[in-house]
Amino acid sequence: MTNLTVCSLQGSFFCCCCCSYSLGIVYARATCYRSQKKSGRPYKVSLALKSDSGAVADSTCECPAGAGGACSHILAALRLLVLLKQKGFKEAPPELSCTELPQQWRRPRRQGIRPMAVQNVDWRSPREGGMGMPMPVRLFDARAEEQKEQQHLEAIHSLGEDLQSLGTFDFAAILLAAGGPSVDTKLGPAPAGSALSYQQAKLPAGFTTWMSPSISQGAATVTPVPALTLFSDGASQPPLPGRFTAEEWRVLTEIQLSQEEARELELNSRQQRLGERWRQARANRLTASTFGHVVRRQAWTEKGLRNLIEPKDLTHVRPVQYGIRNENMAKDRYIAVMNSYGHNVSVQHCGLVVDPVCPWLGATPDGLVYDSEELSYGVLEVKCPHSLKDSEPEEAKKRKFSLVFGENGELQLDRDHEYYAQVLGQMALTGCLWGDFVVCSEKWIGIERIWFDRNEWEDMRKKLDAFFFEEMLPHLARR
Repeated sequence: MTNLTVCSLQGSFFCCCCCSYSLGIVYARATCYRSQKKSGRPYKVSLALKSDSGAVADSTCECPAGAGGACSHILAALRLLVLLKQKGFKEAPPELSCTELPQQWRRPRRQGIRPMAVQNVDWRSPREGGMGMPMPVRLFDARAEEQKEQQHLEAIHSLGEDLQSLGTFDFAAILLAAGGPSVDTKLGPAPAGSALSYQQAKLPAGFTTWMSPSISQGAATVTPVPALTLFSDGASQPPLPGRFTAEEWRVLTEIQLSQEEARELELNSRQQRLGERWRQARANRLTASTFGHVVRRQAWTEKGLRNLIEPKDLTHVRPVQYGIRNENMAKDRYIAVMNSYGHNVSVQHCGLVVDPVCPWLGATPDGLVYDSEELSYGVLEVKCPHSLKDSEPEEAKKRKFSLVFGENGELQLDRDHEYYAQVLGQMALTGCLWGDFVVCSEKWIGIERIWFDRNEWEDMRKKLDAFFFEEMLPHLARR
């Protein structure tokens, strides 16, 4: 019996390879890394090959599919053995050079590039000091007067008559035959069935919408959008609990602010993560994105406090990048869906909201929404889950994430999820009585209107205050 030691190659690691001359069997053992969870423990692969023909007598792998003797890890081990044999190796080298391996350029990308509309392409030139966002596309003439449906139809017929007077044009006949109902597009109303009706549709074809029963069909009321005044005048801060050290008083003094200062902070931090003011103001404060984590955790360690409090740059994480990249798209689809449901909503940017009554708490909603049907403002929180970006609607309903679906298909944000505590905190700090929670993907959108529950907030506020003064404030003072 002879032994052959093999080292790493292309993600597969051969431990040993030996041959039994009496049985005519070549035994090989290997470990193969997983294709998805590359940081997980690699699978062990065992092979038994006939020495005369090379046929596989037996094969096993630790993966679920390998119990039947056939899986991609076994195939990878076999292909590696064949490659070593073809290259004339008596034993495997530590590593093969790229010229000794088969060419790779014919292999397509793991994730293909999906087509997109030309108007959605980002044409910016990457350069230092360039714009943080692409220039917006203006698909309308702000100087033109809005036409009624009949006037728009008459203009189409007039264009058809002009074309017909110039000669025989098939398109002229199409324009003259235009009639019937019109549909809203990105360029305004257009005849149903026309090219604009599907090329510039506000929502893509086959797009699925889930609307919670808390949002009733509206009457498409149009009203002026009033200004939102944050924080009620005359509210005073309650006495602070306990006695504090000099360092703790220093931290508390730094985060104190008046109503005017709080309004100025919200106004000048609307760039959110792109602005230095937003990052500085969040320091030493407990923000709404962590409320759910704080109220559920019982014991805290120094490491746990550091992970919660110290800022981290997550903009290079792929799910975070996907959420940032698609947030504006999700807002546009939210507006289009709400308008089609009879709710003329107006979405405004929002900065860091810090209530002077409790300046140790802060929140940054994705937007403030004015709904003409409610005649009031609400908060908007948008989520674009990377794990569901290409999912079909029926598949998404079966997946476990922040939304839950009842027996009749009605959706609701899971009240035990951290996102619910985030939305509740945003409503409390902004003074809004409702908030729209939106989950958006490529092929579907789910919207729930959550109404503010003061009793729930009071219970949560007690836990947040206790955590800040008993755990977070001493930790900040020790830094």
